[in-house]
Amino acid sequence: MVHDTIAAIATPLVPSAIGIIRVSGPDAPRIMSLMFQCDSSQITPRQMITKTAFKSDGKPLDDCCFVFYKGPASYTGEDALEVFCHGSLFILNECLQWIISLPNCRLAKHGEFTQRAFVNGKMNLSKAESVLDIIESNSDVSHDIALSQYEGHVFKTILRIRDHCMTLLQQIEASLEFPDDVGPINDAAVASDCLSLMSDVASIIQASDYGAYVKKGITYLIVGEPNVGKSSLLNVLSGESRSIVSEIAGTTRDYIDISIQYKGVLITLIDTAGIRDTTNAIEQLGIDSIKALSTSCDGVLVMDDCQTPGHPPLPDFINADKPAIFVKNKHDLMPNHMTLSENTIPVSCKTGLGIQALKDTLVTTFIRPEDYQPKQMLCNMRQIGALRAASFHIDQANHALANGATLDVISIELRDAVDRLSDILGDHVTEELLDGIFAKFCIGK
Repeated sequence: MVHDTIAAIATPLVPSAIGIIRVSGPDAPRIMSLMFQCDSSQITPRQMITKTAFKSDGKPLDDCCFVFYKGPASYTGEDALEVFCHGSLFILNECLQWIISLPNCRLAKHGEFTQRAFVNGKMNLSKAESVLDIIESNSDVSHDIALSQYEGHVFKTILRIRDHCMTLLQQIEASLEFPDDVGPINDAAVASDCLSLMSDVASIIQASDYGAYVKKGITYLIVGEPNVGKSSLLNVLSGESRSIVSEIAGTTRDYIDISIQYKGVLITLIDTAGIRDTTNAIEQLGIDSIKALSTSCDGVLVMDDCQTPGHPPLPDFINADKPAIFVKNKHDLMPNHMTLSENTIPVSCKTGLGIQALKDTLVTTFIRPEDYQPKQMLCNMRQIGALRAASFHIDQANHALANGATLDVISIELRDAVDRLSDILGDHVTEELLDGIFAKFCIGK
């Protein structure tokens, strides 16, 4: 049972029109009474009230609005208070410092409001984690996925898979404990169940690979020789003049990155220095930085122009396993006798030809949005990891069965699979796991 009261500023720490302070815990009514010099018993819960907030010395601080929530009808399930004041950092800090100076009151930890909501049964762990995914959503699709997870669609499927796995486990354990009453297990039926479970899990994992890309976005490094149009391409894709364009080779000395949304996916493109031998120390530093960026990007956009025959060369420091898109710029100037290599996208930064096809390829190189439904995918890496572990244990159970292992070995693997699925749903979690999950949240949420 929670005995202390927590408080935090729930809005960004920058001057703004409105600032919000959240309070949760048994002392929320007392804090309200002291701060607004009112009788808490006369305050109607869930109703916004306008009053003057006072400092601890009795001097007025600000005209505020506040809402009191009587537990358990609150976000955290406890008595809670939300104070809406002017967004002055001085006012916000004065209010917060005054609250946490009271006995049994303290500053909230990261994500502690949502953690209390979980502990008090206001939401399950999967829904609590989805709150963070909603906060971190950076595109239409990532928001749709996070909202779907918050509503619990994919977790209903995972619950069904776990129940199926649990039923199979119970049948095997019953056969082990009561062989005379239950009789032997049908190996073919168990194998069929394992294959069905793996298929169900695999469909979510496959969709979740897309979900992971949607959550973090896709990053491409644009590489090529100087003056082939890398900066022009960046400007055309972004719709802004972010990169200097010049006929003089080597104008890009450092990298410039822009982010665009296309088909609901966040795509980051990094314009880099042209790769060539140079005696210019600053230009060489820009070229060296490309090597470091090449390890962290998802894919590479290799560019030259249509006046150069053949395939654009892939720089030797680029990992050959990293997806590469080959682009030929200046298609409007391509000689009539030239033909393009297969799997090369022709574009013209001047006329806009091929830009739409390139945007499509930037997305479909990694994901095909039309193949997936947001309601059946995860984008939380902890949950995806647990799902992969569950799939591994089901596969091991099936493998053990095929190789004549005893039922107790199969039972252990299925038990581990059930535990990993339960980890996703939050049915049994350790305090350390909870602290790790909610530490990713901001203070005030």
